[in-house]
Amino acid sequence: MRSSRILQFIICLGLLATLLPLAGAAAPHPAASYPPVKATLTGPSVLAVSATGSYVLKASGGPAQLLDGSFVGNYTYNASLIGANTTGGSVSPASGSLTNESTTLKVTAPNNTGTYTLSVNVTSTFRGNSTSTSTGFTFTAVVPYVVSASLVNHNSYTIKGALVQVNLDGTQVAVVTLPSIQANGSYNFVYNYTTTGLSPGDHTFTLTLQGPYGLLQFSQGGNSISSSFYVTPPPVDYTLYYVTGISLVGLAIFISLLIVGGRKRKKSK
Repeated sequence: MRSSRILQFIICLGLLATLLPLAGAAAPHPAASYPPVKATLTGPSVLAVSATGSYVLKASGGPAQLLDGSFVGNYTYNASLIGANTTGGSVSPASGSLTNESTTLKVTAPNNTGTYTLSVNVTSTFRGNSTSTSTGFTFTAVVPYVVSASLVNHNSYTIKGALVQVNLDGTQVAVVTLPSIQANGSYNFVYNYTTTGLSPGDHTFTLTLQGPYGLLQFSQGGNSISSSFYVTPPPVDYTLYYVTGISLVGLAIFISLLIVGGRKRKKSK
C-alpha cells in the first residue's frame, strides 16, 4: 500500500514537470515587460507630381522589444496614401516586415498637385502577443520647375563620372552624377526642381559641368549654360477694393441724405 502511494507521488511529480514548461511557453509576453510601440517616418516633404521619393520607416517597442532594449519579436506594417485625389499615387511595398526594425518605402506622388499623407500602421509581435500603432508623414505634390540641356561627347571613348552642378539664382541646389556617355554620343540632361513656390519675378538656372574637365560640353558649346524664366505674381485680390468702394459709396449716400434732410428741415421752419 505504501509503495503504491509512493508510485502515485512519483507519477504526479513527473506530470507536473511535464506541464510546467508547457504552461510557461503558452503564457503571453506580459505587457509590463516591454516598452510602448513606436513608429517614425522620414523623407522628403515635397515631391514632383508623379515622381518617386524614399521614406524610411523605423519601429521600436511593443512585444517585439524587451525593456533592456533587445529585440525578440518582429514588426510588420501596412501603408497607404491619403488625400483628396490620389490617382497615380502608390506605396511600394504597401505591406511587409521590417528588417532590423527598419525598411524603406518608395512613394510615387499622385499626378495631381496637393497635400497628401503617407499613412502607416505598424504591429509589434512576439509569442502571439501583439500591439499596433499608426504614424503618418505629410508631403506636398507640386509641378516642378524643369531645366534641361543636351550634353555631347566628341571623344572616341566613353565618359564616366561626369557631374552637373545646378544653381538657382547663384545658389547651388544640386550636384547630379551623369550616367556613362558613349563615344561620340550625347545625353539629354533634365533636372526637376521641386518647391512649394518661388517669389514672383525673374529667376535663373545655371548648369555647370564638373569633372572630367574639358571632355564633355553642352551642345551650345562650353561647360556652362544659363536659362532664365519668369514667375508670374498671383492675381490681385480685388475683394478688399470692392468692400472699401461699397463702404465709401454707402458713406457718401448717408452724408448726402443727412445734408439734404437738414436743408429741408431749415426750409420748413
